[in-house]
Amino acid sequence: MKRKFIFILFMLSTFFSYSQDSLHHQGSYFSFGVGTRNYDLKPYAAGSLSLNYLKQAEVYNKENPAQIFLCLDAHYTFKKGYNVHINASSQDDILFINYNIELGKKAKPSINTAIGWGLFNIPTYSPTTASFYEFHPEFTDQLIRINENKITKFPIANPITGREIINIPIRTIHGKVMYEKTHKHYQISIGPKFGLAYLKTTTRKTEGTSKDSYLPFIATQTTQPELFGFIEPQFVGSIFQSSFLKYGIDLGIQLKVSYLYSRLSYNYKETIYRWTESNSTIESFRGPRYNLNRLDTDLSLVIRW
Repeated sequence: MKRKFIFILFMLSTFFSYSQDSLHHQGSYFSFGVGTRNYDLKPYAAGSLSLNYLKQAEVYNKENPAQIFLCLDAHYTFKKGYNVHINASSQDDILFINYNIELGKKAKPSINTAIGWGLFNIPTYSPTTASFYEFHPEFTDQLIRINENKITKFPIANPITGREIINIPIRTIHGKVMYEKTHKHYQISIGPKFGLAYLKTTTRKTEGTSKDSYLPFIATQTTQPELFGFIEPQFVGSIFQSSFLKYGIDLGIQLKVSYLYSRLSYNYKETIYRWTESNSTIESFRGPRYNLNRLDTDLSLVIRW
């Protein structure tokens, strides 16, 4: 799926470059570059949970403050001011798993409005099974059997151990209003992106036994969907020095800076089955809310036509 997405971006950029409208400088461009991404997560309410991906994300991003990523931008302007914009970036590697797709319209010669949807990922450490037993001291991660007055303990392999690096996927639907200024030697876009973000459901499973009765249990922790708002001011500036007049193409360097701000929490429902499915308890936990800040800065080669 990821390879297909990259291939589609490549085909779009190739199509744009050889479009018959390229001689008219309608404001279309394609860029490819590298950047740094800084996440900053800070809780503004106390709380203790056995499952808290945001706490682990806070730890991970403090240890990895400047994450390198690759980025692609493809923007094409049709007649009458309609336009489409596709942006994709990697996640501290070469896999392009963050993206935005936007459909826009020139409201005025210097104002472009757009609506879109996308996906971005917050890198984090997976919570360890030890965090579950710290929160539930009445359980142990061992299977205990009693046979002829002898107690035998068997370790149980739980699915989440150690400091495994995973991503928290956040889906978005948003609007954007950009002021744009186009010149022969430069191009500037500045304005806010704002909308709603959605934290999808995930499930974690833990197995063990009760310390007092030696009866086995299975615990499932299912993340509750979380809908929250965000705002992301953006600045895009390009300088063009080389021009291929025969093809109506300009070559330049693009600087893009964006800063996302939001507040969210990681809530989940925990179901513990003791011995049988009929003997279960269900509790809902609401995690502390976090301030989420993300600063992206990238430098790219850009082709404008």
